[in-house]
Amino acid sequence: MSRLFRPLLLLLAALPLSAGGVRGASDGDILQWTSRQMKIAENYSLPPIHRVSREVLGAALREHSRASFLRWQQDYGPDQAEKFMQTYAAGIAGLFDAQQMVVYVGDFLPPCRQEAVVAHELTHYLQQQTRGLVGEGAHSADLVMVRELVAQRVERRYRDERCTARVP
Repeated sequence: MSRLFRPLLLLLAALPLSAGGVRGASDGDILQWTSRQMKIAENYSLPPIHRVSREVLGAALREHSRASFLRWQQDYGPDQAEKFMQTYAAGIAGLFDAQQMVVYVGDFLPPCRQEAVVAHELTHYLQQQTRGLVGEGAHSADLVMVRELVAQRVERRYRDERCTARVP
């Protein structure tokens, strides 16, 4: 091995796996892990997962949330509805589009955070596969909240178990 490459290899070996650009688990592995967390024995196929820019993710959010946005406009007025949407879009890291059966994840996130967000969104995918879509009705907001809390728990467990273990 030449003297030029030896320091480079040592430097690369010293980098944590969660450093930029290196992905640890495949999306299929994340789906299997998420299924185990949710105690789902049946195998479901992996939906398309797109890693996208903040702008594309925001556009997907707007499209996905069109009905909510129209309701906010009616209830709070157009200016306040736009503020709600901008606030939501500023913090979004991922989205499961239940109509298109597609997951979007921000490519601007560090790799292991992307994986954790994939686990979160795959939780929503598996919730739909095993429990169906959330419909309209008196209890739909409660059901959405419960499903989101479960997805947040899965995401947090993924980060705790699979991301922090990679940092030396």
